[in-house]
Amino acid sequence: MNMGTERILRKIKNANVLIVSPHIDDAVFSLGGFIAKYQKDWSELTVANVFSNCGWSKDNIPLELINDVRRNEDFEVFSEIENTQLSYLELDDTSVRGLDELTELDASLIDEEIRSKVTLKIDELLSSNEFDMIFFPLGIGNHIDHKVIFDYACSLDSKNIYFYEDMPYTAISSQSKVDNYMQIEGKKMKFEVIDIADKVSDKRSMMMKYRSQISISECESILAYSTRQIDEKRVERVWRFVNEYRNYQ
Repeated sequence: MNMGTERILRKIKNANVLIVSPHIDDAVFSLGGFIAKYQKDWSELTVANVFSNCGWSKDNIPLELINDVRRNEDFEVFSEIENTQLSYLELDDTSVRGLDELTELDASLIDEEIRSKVTLKIDELLSSNEFDMIFFPLGIGNHIDHKVIFDYACSLDSKNIYFYEDMPYTAISSQSKVDNYMQIEGKKMKFEVIDIADKVSDKRSMMMKYRSQISISECESILAYSTRQIDEKRVERVWRFVNEYRNYQ
């Protein structure tokens, strides 16, 4: 169900915004249009990269160089975005923890050690700052690193929480799979639309700066998904649980 753009527009002005990004690049892949669109409106944006220690690149960069390469890509993107700070929470991603491209998509493999580490790191972040809007991944695709953060977010009691559609996993999922996922544990969700029609080229440019991680075809797949929802208009969607709309008008 479409809730329109009004709520986000009302809240974003002078807001202190946090995007919790499982990995370096997820925030831009999923919310790059939002970031480009509203950068002059918020007071500050913090992008917190949770699993920021990485062991994978598409070009087989030497392991000892990957983290520096990825952070340099991140700096290159956000050096052009106003009022932004980057945070790296220094947890090991699935590639460092020994999972492969198949096992990292098996949410049943999430263990309590990872849950505890994520809880500790994000609790510390939230306790040291007062954020007006907090964006978490939905966990679409069941990537372990995304799903454990989503599970953490569901444990919070806050009217300021939004969820974004994980890219590229959402883009390569069928529409029925995406729709079904929104009925998570019986909790209905509603979305708000962010019109990114005038920010498509900005989002493409931002995404392609993560050269070690994304291909041109993956980039175009993400952009193509943006036309799949609202009469082929270019949008990003953010979600909230229905009860939050009822309680917080």
